[in-house]
Amino acid sequence: MLETLGEESRAMENGVTSANPAFEAFRKYRGITEINRGIMTELIRAVYIHEGGEIDIDFAFGDETARAAEFIEANRVAVNS
Repeated sequence: MLETLGEESRAMENGVTSANPAFEAFRKYRGITEINRGIMTELIRAVYIHEGGEIDIDFAFGDETARAAEFIEANRVAVNS
């Protein structure tokens, strides 16, 4: 278990950089006011529309974004401690 956590920690540290493709894509589109096909194809992998009108969006960089949020939260807690 500790080995797995160590591997995940190293992967998180290696994956959270300003050169990360997810950050580059989001930085590129920061401040947009409308979306077009080009933006959608770069940021969204799939859109699922279910019966009843529920919509699920599979973002292209969902895993990287979650990893970055976890990294930021972990470091914020460490800095504030």
